[in-house]
Amino acid sequence: EALIMGLLVLVLLLHLLGAEGVDLYEDGDDDPCMNHKELDDGHRSVIYEMDSTQHGLCDIALVPAWYRFTAQVGGMMPEECAERFHCGAEVPIWLNGSHPSLNDTVERRVCANFGGPDCCDRHLTIEVKNCYGEFYVYKLVPTPTCSIAYCAGNLYPCPEGKWSPTGRPPCVDAFPLLPYDPIMDGPNIVGDSFEFKCGIRFSHQNPEQILQFAWTFDGHEDPEISIENVTDPVRVATLKGHKLQGHMGKEVACKVRSIYRNAPFGSQWRHSNKYWAGIRTDPAQLEISEDGQQHSLQLSSTIPIKCSDNHHACCITLALDVNGPRDNVVFNNDCYYTLCSDDWSHSLRRASVSISLAATKDQVTDGDNHMFITFDPIQVVSFGLEQESSRNAFHGYQISSAQVLVKDVRSIPIEQKSP
Repeated sequence: EALIMGLLVLVLLLHLLGAEGVDLYEDGDDDPCMNHKELDDGHRSVIYEMDSTQHGLCDIALVPAWYRFTAQVGGMMPEECAERFHCGAEVPIWLNGSHPSLNDTVERRVCANFGGPDCCDRHLTIEVKNCYGEFYVYKLVPTPTCSIAYCAGNLYPCPEGKWSPTGRPPCVDAFPLLPYDPIMDGPNIVGDSFEFKCGIRFSHQNPEQILQFAWTFDGHEDPEISIENVTDPVRVATLKGHKLQGHMGKEVACKVRSIYRNAPFGSQWRHSNKYWAGIRTDPAQLEISEDGQQHSLQLSSTIPIKCSDNHHACCITLALDVNGPRDNVVFNNDCYYTLCSDDWSHSLRRASVSISLAATKDQVTDGDNHMFITFDPIQVVSFGLEQESSRNAFHGYQISSAQVLVKDVRSIPIEQKSP
């Protein structure tokens, strides 16, 4: 009997302690007031009404867990019916009941308003906790379909496409509007180097706006080349020549987007024109006959060859080989050719060298032969200041092979005279 009375007293004391607002969680990691996820979309406000062009919020992918609504429009779920198309969703969810007292945790029904007479066509059960009398956390569960979302707050948020540091009026455009695509220019020789420029026409002036420039190679960014942020009045970004190392044989381009300082998101990327950077063989396919006639294969670089020491000839060596019957072709200059800074044509934006070759007349009827002229990876050795030489863009670059078809010429025997 004494044991029973002791247990009753203990239960009563625990109840009184809870009523006085004492948090009974011993481990802070288990306390949802300290360990919870955040939902910060201001469009959950019960006063916000979405229009027919918007994609409504949807909580179907919500992970079951404790959440706190942290947007500046307010952090409490409404305790009265939320009208359809409010809270940023076609079907808003509101709390059908009151919020708990200080540090209490309660179980509550939440209602989804599909337009029925009682504003509670579907319902779910959640938990709600009052944290120190300062905010509430909710143990939410995912919604069964879309567009259904939990409501929170009762202040006006910034409308779609607008932004402010608080998420509430006064609001400005979410990002500066870019009316034109950027234009890339280059490669342009600057001293002992070359570079590409990316610029955009944009007249809007605002010290808080930032233009972000990124460079792409065959449409992909290089994580080693950082996005460049520029502010008023700058509208141009630069790509130095040595940054092309590892990207030869690809299309170089730039892209730009705009953002306000400290804003959570920016505009869509706008893309520039493209420029193929590398060395081409012209023609890519060559047909020659076993008649000894000379043929020409041209190697053209769309990138200038520049070195740190601009007072001396600056070259790269191209080493070629033959994949196929080696004796079928004769080159006029062995297997090594050079492209130099002096070969660059400013008007054509090309540096070219010609390879002369001829098919060997072997007097043997052995049919046509297919072969490839291949190239070794280009080797550039740099020291000291040469580490950032534009010539290094060619290091490791392997020119694509050229296909050669050697047509067999049948040997015509000499006719013997009749006696």
